[in-house]
Amino acid sequence: MLDAQVESGQPRFAHGARNSIGTWIHLLRLWLSVFAGRDTEAAQLIMGTTLRLVAQCDGDGRQPFEDVQSRPLHHGLFNLTAWTLLAGLCRSLGTDLWRYRGIEGQSICRMLSRAAEAARLAPTGERSYLQRWIGALLMLTPDNAADRALLPRRHIRPDLSWRDDPDRGLPPQWWFYLLRP
Repeated sequence: MLDAQVESGQPRFAHGARNSIGTWIHLLRLWLSVFAGRDTEAAQLIMGTTLRLVAQCDGDGRQPFEDVQSRPLHHGLFNLTAWTLLAGLCRSLGTDLWRYRGIEGQSICRMLSRAAEAARLAPTGERSYLQRWIGALLMLTPDNAADRALLPRRHIRPDLSWRDDPDRGLPPQWWFYLLRP
């Protein structure tokens, strides 16, 4: 499956995309490389994550390739979801992408901070949905992440036992639904 995913035209094109599609394919390729035991490919993909980050994010956290989409904030959060999962996977493999900051200040937390501000200003009908999405991403953002101070504090309910542990790798998807009313 990995060979077909890497070599066929559409996945190759998608991996080169500078928007959320490229991030999701990068995550998928890395996960499949790790699963298949292809350490060289996984290492190359891990090294390429910082290049993808600086290509997708301005120093102020703007995601220019998501801003041109029909629903820029939604696309930006979709991209940030992939970045959150990618950073978690990289961290479990020994590379802390959360602590990375590009030369112009690019970081995952800067993108998330800008998205959180945009969600705060969103129309009333969309605001709660977007803020729950951001809340789920904040719950998965470690305290020692680069530019974490730009983000709102995490409000984790005492009955939830999420702990930041790089050895856990990708969090189960159900964590994204914990903040539903």
